[in-house]
Amino acid sequence: MKIKLLILFIIASVIANAQFAHPYKVYSENREYFIKSIPFYDQIWTEDGKTIICKANDTTQVITTINRYFQPDFLFLSNDGKSVCFLLNWFDSGTEWRNDVIFFYSNGSLIKKYNGSEFVDSTLNVRINSLCYNNEEIDSLGESKDKSAKSDLKKRIDSLNTYFNTNNSFLKNDTLYLLTHNKFVNRFSMKTGEMIDRTSFADFSKGILVYPSKRVIQNYEIISPTNGWLPKLANGEDCCIALAKTAQLVYCDGKNADFEGKYKKNSFKIYCGIDTAGNCVDLQIDCKDSVLKKATVLFFKNAKFNKAEIPKGVDKWYYMHTAFFRNKSKKNAKRERKLEIIEEKRQYQIRITLDSINGVYIPKNLTDCFVRLNTMARPKIINEFKKCPSEELIGKYHFGLGLWMRNNWSLWGGSRLSIYFNNLGIKHPDDMSGIILTSYYRYLNNHDLDLEVQISYYKEYWENAKKNRSKVNKAIKFIPPVIKQDK
Repeated sequence: MKIKLLILFIIASVIANAQFAHPYKVYSENREYFIKSIPFYDQIWTEDGKTIICKANDTTQVITTINRYFQPDFLFLSNDGKSVCFLLNWFDSGTEWRNDVIFFYSNGSLIKKYNGSEFVDSTLNVRINSLCYNNEEIDSLGESKDKSAKSDLKKRIDSLNTYFNTNNSFLKNDTLYLLTHNKFVNRFSMKTGEMIDRTSFADFSKGILVYPSKRVIQNYEIISPTNGWLPKLANGEDCCIALAKTAQLVYCDGKNADFEGKYKKNSFKIYCGIDTAGNCVDLQIDCKDSVLKKATVLFFKNAKFNKAEIPKGVDKWYYMHTAFFRNKSKKNAKRERKLEIIEEKRQYQIRITLDSINGVYIPKNLTDCFVRLNTMARPKIINEFKKCPSEELIGKYHFGLGLWMRNNWSLWGGSRLSIYFNNLGIKHPDDMSGIILTSYYRYLNNHDLDLEVQISYYKEYWENAKKNRSKVNKAIKFIPPVIKQDK
């Protein structure tokens, strides 16, 4: 696997609403060859899959195979069917453009790649989200229903700007044209992957503009199973229940879920493929308990899965799954949980005294938060934050800067900063990050922090929630602090 298991789980949680991957064909400019990319996993960002090149008039003979899936829309094939270029155009993270983003293949082998920092000027945008040039005003022109706004936009957008936005990547006579955010036209040889030249938009527009031929792309549907659940075994038994029997454990699901946290539970996170013969392949496992890990690896090595659940037309299909297990003896599982709680409390008492956790400095108080944010953030980001409408602030930054603070300043797991807020009567990490965001905004704009008003708001919220809580929820006991990460 090219992607680490932990990264896979983080990405999957962040982009829960991501587009599903699907097979598709892209034809060469002369229409004599096509490249077909087939996924083995259902998320669009996956590399697990297979890509083949065939002659358009003989689809039965595969000329070249590349053992990976490519995201659609930015895949190009040369006129001789030998060379492929893939652009990793869209970024889910504001920093992913610093990775390799342009890939050239010849006869199925990677021959050249380029780092995004060679083509993206990070000073132009606070958050870079695409490699290719993208004029948001032109994009919004087609979406806007406001006639006066459309008229104003049209005055500022000429045919030249539209050309650059519409033709931000294309092939012409086996030359790849890549138009990037820093307003350069980069030309590459499809056969060698070497850059031919780089011309500014201004200089490029002085000559005769190059227009691409119409791209031919065919999309195909694929009936994919739910990747969060492993297929049943060939004998019809649930995989995790069968594993629990083999390992002499109890699978914590359904009636054994243990929502109250009375028992110690061990878990695994796996990413694996099931091939057309029903065998488990490419198993990756994240499991802290050595006994459970050993039993899981051995079980999956010998297990036979129901191959009927694998989608048609693929060699294998990949699944991600998390499962929890406990000791078969309830008495022993309770005793293990008590010991676990003692250790959690011991670790917690250590954490709340540290000035740094995992190499990240932990602010002492709200004022110290401002100092750290001023040091960490670029001036342009601070200026954008400062100008954000106050009513949009929490919603806009809760899953960006707010998430970073909750995780890295250990507001979930416990830190001296979380204790500072606890002493103010603020218990929930979301409330802590909300107060930091609001206060930092007011600090930048020289407004009164109104800290007492903010604190009163959150206290009142939880008091009302407590009054309206159902009897079922009242019966749930407090679970000691556990190190946790935002999803």
